[in-house]
Amino acid sequence: MPSSFSKSNGTYAALAAGAVVATYAGTHAYKSRIQRNFDDGIDLKNQTVEIDPIEHIRRCTFYKDIDIFTFHKTVYPTVQTLGDVFYNGYAASNDGPCIGYLNETNKEEPLHWISYSTALQQIRRIGSHLWTEAKLTPTKSTVAIISLNRPEYSFVEFACYMYGFTVLALYTSYDPATILSILEKTKTDVLVVDNLDRISSFKTQLLEKNYIKEILVMDETGNNEHSKIKNIPKILQTMQQADIRPRPYIDPDNIAAYILTSGTTGEPKIAMLSHTNFLVQIKGGILRRERANVAAEPDNRHCSFLPMAHLYERLVLISSFIHGTQVVYCPVPEKLFEYYPFVKPTNIAMVPRVLNKVYDKIMAEV
Repeated sequence: MPSSFSKSNGTYAALAAGAVVATYAGTHAYKSRIQRNFDDGIDLKNQTVEIDPIEHIRRCTFYKDIDIFTFHKTVYPTVQTLGDVFYNGYAASNDGPCIGYLNETNKEEPLHWISYSTALQQIRRIGSHLWTEAKLTPTKSTVAIISLNRPEYSFVEFACYMYGFTVLALYTSYDPATILSILEKTKTDVLVVDNLDRISSFKTQLLEKNYIKEILVMDETGNNEHSKIKNIPKILQTMQQADIRPRPYIDPDNIAAYILTSGTTGEPKIAMLSHTNFLVQIKGGILRRERANVAAEPDNRHCSFLPMAHLYERLVLISSFIHGTQVVYCPVPEKLFEYYPFVKPTNIAMVPRVLNKVYDKIMAEV
């Protein structure tokens, strides 16, 4: 028995070792194939070169001798400001599905889509309202947004890009004092929120601010609200085609957005990015993916779940809309796995902190 047992163990050990070797070989072969098929030509040990020894500015080795602020204009040449993004998506997708609304109760067709032309119409209606009714001034006025991920967020954001208003995206995690401080510093003209509960504890203070011209609400609101409070669904439903304003000229070097840090390590810091700043980054990413044979097709589907105030998520969304990609919004990262079976995304934007949250949620249910 002992010898038999020993022999049996030896057999199992050999089989196990063989399985490990086979698994390693298979994984290595898969990794090699991926690297071979999607090689963008970048030397991972020498990805950038220093072009400014004083400021220590570095640039991708492919473009070390190129004026990138001129070169980027040749990539998607019809997109020179962020206001052009949806028009390019409209053409690339042949007015295909743009934004999907999830209805989990409909098992056969859980996603209801609106087209790129419909999204453009919503964007232009909001932009026209901000210009004519809220009396904002292109290239001078600021619009702040506090909301979970949802289609109206993008409608407002791109309305601002299209009509020349600066976007100020605020994290929903900010406390009232931080929000009021940032709005004061930036002299925000219009505040957009997903619902009035979002600002219930400091709504009175907001309404007393002379620089706040309007508070736009994405959800339906009652008719007895303050005159400064407007309802986005009503604006979209009642604005006539004749009231939609033509787009003003926007210089690509104008400020497109104020970018804020999350505030987890102190008071949020503010950076200013122009339309060109955004597009140089986005078009550079597009070129690198093209080098790596990673196709961006209109039938690709992005599931947006990182906070839309997060710059990474915003860059991915802008890139998605340029290509005419389909987009579905997941309101919070915790709902991602609920959305997955219905949305079936081909791409998402992920950060380690969210993966940790997902891991904790899974382990809590084990």
